[in-house]
Amino acid sequence: VSGWFVSNEPADDYADIPQGVEQYAALVQLSYQTLKSRHPEGMVVLGGPAAASSLGFYGGVLDKLRGGCGGTGCFDAWDYHTYTIAS
Repeated sequence: VSGWFVSNEPADDYADIPQGVEQYAALVQLSYQTLKSRHPEGMVVLGGPAAASSLGFYGGVLDKLRGGCGGTGCFDAWDYHTYTIAS
């Protein structure tokens, strides 16, 4: 395993994690610290938004994580979904 996603589309109602900016930011920080302590070379990836996700959620998460985890923001990459909803 070379990397871990911290949930998928966490801003959406069907997400498999507790909802909310504070909760997700805390999960990302804890995940980063735990995973890096065991696998420093591993990549920690923020779950990406769906086409209809609230981007305000992600802005809030980034604000909470800014400067954390030794200045990394507690993640190495951010998954971004480039598809759109068909109409």
